Amino acid sequence: MQLIQIGEVRQKTVLDLVQEMAARQLAEIEQLKTNALNRAANRRSIRVRTRCSSATSSSR
Repeated sequence: MQLIQIGEVRQKTVLDLVQEMAARQLAEIEQLKTNALNRAANRRSIRVRTRCSSATSSSR
């Protein structure tokens, strides 16, 4: 716990800056993971649709 005077603007410490940077990086990594999972799911659904439509076409 750190005591500060009332009205004093608290300066960020190196630890504060590192924690903010780590939080931003974690958020960015989570966003990249979500995007990658969504792209993979889209590719899988496209392949399934393609396989299903080609299976119905070849059975005609």
